[in-house]
Amino acid sequence: MGFIPDPFNEFDVWQKQFVKGILTDPVTGNPAPFPPGPGADPSNWQNWEITEADTAVVVDGQATFQPFYDDWSDESNRTPKIIEDHQREHDIYENLIREYVGENLRNNSNLDTGDLAELGLTVPDTERTAKPQLEDRPLVAAEMKGGALLKMQFEIAEDSTRPSMHPDAHALELKYQIGGTEPVSADDTTQSVTFAKARQQIQLGVENAGQFCYGFARWINTSDNSKSGPYSVLIKIIISI
Repeated sequence: MGFIPDPFNEFDVWQKQFVKGILTDPVTGNPAPFPPGPGADPSNWQNWEITEADTAVVVDGQATFQPFYDDWSDESNRTPKIIEDHQREHDIYENLIREYVGENLRNNSNLDTGDLAELGLTVPDTERTAKPQLEDRPLVAAEMKGGALLKMQFEIAEDSTRPSMHPDAHALELKYQIGGTEPVSADDTTQSVTFAKARQQIQLGVENAGQFCYGFARWINTSDNSKSGPYSVLIKIIISI
């Protein structure tokens, strides 16, 4: 489910919209207190027949996550420990949201496509359109941020002014390695990850500071790998903290 934005600042905006949508009282259009008080009008989560216990997990998760995000947002005081703590709590909170969506929202007949859109969720595509052969290599911009965090964005040649997913690709594949001999091709790398967004961040580990990260990226067709595109030129960047 690729509905969650990858950049941390976009994730924070999205998750606030998501929790607000769950707690909204449809009568007033405003978020209602949680847990609900006696005689209160039902909020969306109640109208969608989701349990209070399940909803509490996400609400409590937001309360736990937010201070770590606020600390991370202060770039002037950002330390390796703040970055590490934020990454840990981000991953925990994101997993809570994914479980909540999978168990309570995706196949819930009480929600319509408008409800999903207001929560910032993608509406499922009921028809899988055949994609043509991918011929282009992605353009890749890579930059190290504090705490060994690699920020990447991918572009198509026709729109090289901003991050863009290729219209004929289902996803992006990045094959990479940390340290070692500079690879000649993607086959020589040791790790692989798939993305659904054109902006990405990867934690490379502060213990690897001073080493090079090497990588190759390509647009992929997840239904027919033979239609996936060629790899980019070598991406090479030194890991810094």
